[in-house]
Amino acid sequence: MNLDGAMFIEHMRYHRWASEALVEAARALPAEELYADRHSSHGGIFGTLRHVYQADTIWLARLNGETKPAAPAPPETIDALEAAWRPVHDGLIRWAESQSDWNTMLVYRRLNGEPLENPVWEVALHVVNHGTLHRGQAMGMLRQLGHTPPATDLVFYRRAHPRTGSAGVGR
Repeated sequence: MNLDGAMFIEHMRYHRWASEALVEAARALPAEELYADRHSSHGGIFGTLRHVYQADTIWLARLNGETKPAAPAPPETIDALEAAWRPVHDGLIRWAESQSDWNTMLVYRRLNGEPLENPVWEVALHVVNHGTLHRGQAMGMLRQLGHTPPATDLVFYRRAHPRTGSAGVGR
């Protein structure tokens, strides 16, 4: 399969942008709303964001050659989460920028030890899709609390980060 690395790089940048936008929105919440268990995905808003951070951290370690990385310690505050997540996002983007063969197989183990392998392009898309799923859940929780979440769809990222040349026509 002939794959365009630029698309994967841009999706990793989008993943960082959307996650940062949601962290910023979460930061504005009162602590009782941010940290409360909403009986939803991974507890509530903070727990859901923390889950995406932890998954991103594990996938980055796998992409960098660790076959069975340990789950990172969970940040306990929104400030700690933001500080810990920034280098992970940067690492995912650097990793994507370094790829020359997106069909390379990634051999790794799940946290339960089960051996698996996937082409790195599938892993890259999974990282972004996983983040999108859980950001959507957190945004739903924000709406239930009466808050307006940030616009984090890919089209909004593209509008904020326009391409140059004819590829950006018609947006």
